[in-house]
Amino acid sequence: LSSLASCYFCGKADVPLSGCAGCHVALYCSKACQVAHWTHHKPACIELRKFSKIVVPDFPPSPEPFTLTTWDDYFQKRGFANLSEDVKTVLTDGLSRPLSIIHTIQRLGLKPTTNDLNHPNFIFVVGASAGVEEAQLVDQKLGAKCWAELGTFFPDCHFGLVLVGPEISPARDSTVQMVSRTVFGTFVRNNFADFLRTEQLVRGPDDRPLLIAAFNPGFGSLARRGPGEDPWLRSVEAARYLGVPTLCTFVNDEDDLRLDMAYLRAQNARLVEGAGAPSGLPNPFASHRVLY
Repeated sequence: LSSLASCYFCGKADVPLSGCAGCHVALYCSKACQVAHWTHHKPACIELRKFSKIVVPDFPPSPEPFTLTTWDDYFQKRGFANLSEDVKTVLTDGLSRPLSIIHTIQRLGLKPTTNDLNHPNFIFVVGASAGVEEAQLVDQKLGAKCWAELGTFFPDCHFGLVLVGPEISPARDSTVQMVSRTVFGTFVRNNFADFLRTEQLVRGPDDRPLLIAAFNPGFGSLARRGPGEDPWLRSVEAARYLGVPTLCTFVNDEDDLRLDMAYLRAQNARLVEGAGAPSGLPNPFASHRVLY
């Protein structure tokens, strides 16, 4: 799956984007869009800059693995209960992706292989970008510690995180990043369909990943862009071909959720949904940081 980063004001995608110099989060295709968006973006920008100066303490020693339920329960059992709310908010941003994956593995009853260095449990993170997933994985101050939680919850297992996306930085392409004793990451600068075709030739058709994850892929934005080539189609078909569970998270906007779910249904995706949740299941480990 390709990453569909877009201008925070006009929504243009597949064009060069520049980040806000204040928060390094908001993206714009032009100075005019940035100026026009400033009144709306200013409160979030100030908040994001405050969070960027917060120092997160070291993670406490690993407890016995437990079932993930809520942020409050995680912070209590993980030894973070006494941290300030600001620090917890920063932690939710770094931990949201890895804990969403762990929660999905637990919820679906997936069984990672144990004690097998030659066959780690691969997790394909598709639509990964240099500015988000790659940056988190190489961040030794916080991001790597957050992804190392995979080893905390599955202490006898080895995990290989494969970050795939055309927005992975060229310098990281095909490199390996050790996260912890049992978790490593590798980076692939390619779209998912082409990567998968090459990967099948290298590793064989039966060596499938444990899970595929796509974080905020923006399926719904395709409807807003109007008729034209679907940049996701080949990658969605490739994911469906693998026949393994796929985790997709979406921004908490009702219009986007409706369009995202309609897109998946149109691709004949088999959706795991709860009663009374036609727009998908709420993610108990969504980030608490301001995202716009």
